[in-house]
Amino acid sequence: MDENKEPPEREEVNVNDYVPGSALAAVDAKIAHIDALFKNLLKSAARALVSEMRGGLPPPEPSQDSLIPEATFEAISSHLKKCKNVIVLTGAGISTAAGIPDFRTPGSGLYDNVGDYIKRYNLSSAQQLFSYELFTHDPEPFYALARELKYPGESVCPTLAHYFIKLLSDKNVLLRNYTQNIDMLQSITGTFYLLNMNPNVFS
Repeated sequence: MDENKEPPEREEVNVNDYVPGSALAAVDAKIAHIDALFKNLLKSAARALVSEMRGGLPPPEPSQDSLIPEATFEAISSHLKKCKNVIVLTGAGISTAAGIPDFRTPGSGLYDNVGDYIKRYNLSSAQQLFSYELFTHDPEPFYALARELKYPGESVCPTLAHYFIKLLSDKNVLLRNYTQNIDMLQSITGTFYLLNMNPNVFS
């Protein structure tokens, strides 16, 4: 074999030569539809967060064009049976049943239970302990807390909510699960299409 011989140039492949234009248009339409649904979902999540920040007011009533008529298990379950591309957004609340505290719950949340770290490292607030600015300047306060939390471990297991998302994955209806959690419990279930928006405890 002549090692100095240059490999033949590859021919450019045009997908339009192999896939009918109507099929490509259908794919584009699906992507646009999913993108619109995702944007509406983000708007709904933002409204719920604003309500919580305003003192725990009840979530807004579904609008007339809402896909789900009421926020009940039965209504959501019924709607999911008709879905093919489900996007799930998860945060700390999904892991509290596993014994992992969230941030803001009075009494049990992390913000109410890191007073020793605030004094030890002369911090101004509990929020500062988890801030990007502090971590890039001095990561030791966060690592000290992480060592104390000790998860994931044998005593910390995925919750029913985690396995529900895994069920969506097994049924081939889960398009994406976006999570800001660092506990890796969703990964333990073997869920596909999982995107971690933050570094995790193994990073």
